[in-house]
Amino acid sequence: MISSQHSKFVLIGNAPVFDPNEWQDQHERRIYADDTLLVYAVVDAEDYSWGCRWKWHINKPHPKRHGQKKYLCRSVGWGKNYRPKLYLHVEIMKRMGVAPPTAAHTLVDHLDGDEFNCQRGNLVWATHGENNHNRYGRKTHKALQCQT
Repeated sequence: MISSQHSKFVLIGNAPVFDPNEWQDQHERRIYADDTLLVYAVVDAEDYSWGCRWKWHINKPHPKRHGQKKYLCRSVGWGKNYRPKLYLHVEIMKRMGVAPPTAAHTLVDHLDGDEFNCQRGNLVWATHGENNHNRYGRKTHKALQCQT
């Protein structure tokens, strides 16, 4: 039996009902990159509905650049209207309205090094040099030091 004194429930008639004012929404918002639901990126609540409007996939790292990281991206247009891929983490940074501090800051870096953590607090603008410095999991994050 659930008491009406319990802070998470209210009684409507004789039925206990969860009080929506007490709801603590702590679950991850996942945007999936495949139909098997094995690969996904975590985003914040304000980006979840926006991100679910498109089908995302994992980019293939460029073979000549020795890329190892994989990111969620989507293709835009086809044929003559084809444009380069849009990357989820870059699009979220643009949605935040945070302008790059300089013209050299053309990349978006993940503070924790996890390319599938696309939460706003984990993304910063970075230069190519800062991004290369952070690529191998160094303890000091160059992009963060430059922006603070």
